[in-house]
Amino acid sequence: MNTKLTTLNLDYNQNLKSEGIAALCRGLRTNSTIKHLSAQYCSIDSHGTENIAEMLSFRRSSLVSINLAGNRIGGKGLAKLSQGLSQNGTLAELIIADNEIRFSADDLAGLEAFGNAIATHPSLAAINLVQNFIGNTGGRVLVPSVSTYIRICR
Repeated sequence: MNTKLTTLNLDYNQNLKSEGIAALCRGLRTNSTIKHLSAQYCSIDSHGTENIAEMLSFRRSSLVSINLAGNRIGGKGLAKLSQGLSQNGTLAELIIADNEIRFSADDLAGLEAFGNAIATHPSLAAINLVQNFIGNTGGRVLVPSVSTYIRICR
């Protein structure tokens, strides 16, 4: 096993999709050397976040940053991702910019689950929600859960 590889960048691999991220996450859930994962614009939808959440819940996972910008996780995917976040203790940065999270009922439910997960997360220090257009309604859902030490970009 390679113990020197700490960053895995798969950006713009649009054929990766949720199926590819599922296979990748199975391999990464017990990997303790990869610290940074970037899968921007890889056509990942809400189904792919189930696997990411599962990977985050494994104790041996040592990821400190995940960049999922430009995918299509939406509110349903955000809710699934939040399940893994609530069991994770290592992630410090999460970039979920431009992921079709808006202010529909599903989106608001996802934002509420996300807010609950980040409110008690021990290490999450930076979240990027740019270009999701959550609006005032989505912002109001998140505000009660946001501690002063977390920087939120919207």
